[in-house]
Amino acid sequence: MSSKQSKRSNTDDIDVILNDFGRNLSGVSSVMLYGMAMIVSCVPLWLYWRIHLMDPVDNAIVWGVMSVLSAVLIAKAYTNTKHVVKHRVAQKIEKSITREINAEFAEKSISKKEKDDRTHWKKNEVAESQSVSFSLFYNNIIFLCLIIVFSFFVLKNFTPFYNYIGTVASSAGILYLLSTSSK
Repeated sequence: MSSKQSKRSNTDDIDVILNDFGRNLSGVSSVMLYGMAMIVSCVPLWLYWRIHLMDPVDNAIVWGVMSVLSAVLIAKAYTNTKHVVKHRVAQKIEKSITREINAEFAEKSISKKEKDDRTHWKKNEVAESQSVSFSLFYNNIIFLCLIIVFSFFVLKNFTPFYNYIGTVASSAGILYLLSTSSK
């Protein structure tokens, strides 16, 4: 009976580790990333409304479709970048988190497994938070720089309608492509 419990405990531990470092997002993270992606994908609308003088009423359908398409690609880029960065951050902070947990529970008598669980949980929480912040910052900077480059330099001779479509599609696509690299 105890060998079955031991195997079940090991399987549960492995499942927890895989869930912590898997590509699955929690509900809150998913809503936050997709919400931020929608906000960032709507930023070029001001550029095309005020500088390129596109009428919002006439172009509402195209703006809506392209904003949603770019928001999906940007959110996927956020997720890809977060996943890669989370492992790096977790490796770098492991010693300091372990030191912090050991100092916190130095006088308390808790088992080594309990300390390891708390260390793992804290390391995962800090790595998640830092990787999401970095992913948002990094991807937003790249997307907005690509918007400026495509809008004012690469596609400057196109009409505003085609300039918008090409700029937003190219910027979101390149951002997603860059986020798929493993380094």
